[in-house]
Amino acid sequence: MTKKIFYGFGNLGYSVIGQTVSNFFMFFATSVMGLSGTLVGIAVAISTIWDGLSDTIMGYISDNYPMGKFGRRNGYMLVATIGMSIINILLWCIPNSISVPLKFVWMLASLLLLETFNTMFATPYMALGNELASDYNDRTKINATSTVFYLIGIIIPSILLIIFLPNTEEYPIGQLNPKGYFYISLVTSLICLVFGLISSIFTIPKIKTASTMQNCEKS
Repeated sequence: MTKKIFYGFGNLGYSVIGQTVSNFFMFFATSVMGLSGTLVGIAVAISTIWDGLSDTIMGYISDNYPMGKFGRRNGYMLVATIGMSIINILLWCIPNSISVPLKFVWMLASLLLLETFNTMFATPYMALGNELASDYNDRTKINATSTVFYLIGIIIPSILLIIFLPNTEEYPIGQLNPKGYFYISLVTSLICLVFGLISSIFTIPKIKTASTMQNCEKS
């Protein structure tokens, strides 16, 4: 049961960043950063296309190139967790003082890197869930636990919105406060880092020794 919970932790960290970007980034980029909806749409479209292409690439890499003691899945999840946590902050730190072309480049590069690390985490993560299961019923329980944590991750950004983007005298419309988004990115990155690291480290499959494999073959 403990390993199922640790596995579910990973989906919380993954979903909290994804949901924050899905909910807030379009408004942030257009209304706070002053970018046109067309430019933001182009950047999002390019990153979405890359996300679709990178899934297959990452699946091949994860299947064929294990990372030492971390196996075929957990090492990539570990690297991706750190990458997501860093790039998530950079995405919300676009300087308002730079030119529109530079803002677009910053935005596009951040989205592409974030999608890359998202894929690096999600693809091995889904495969790991199946590998941890001992049978069909166990797989169902693992997926159910993961879904619960995913839903928690979806809820968290709405709570952070209330906490960090309230209406104030300086910003009567709280959602126009750029600092609020920065604070949200810090919290979501911290959640992703903590829960992602726990999930990556504490779900490493046990490596079967030669003697263990012989016993399994005899049985």
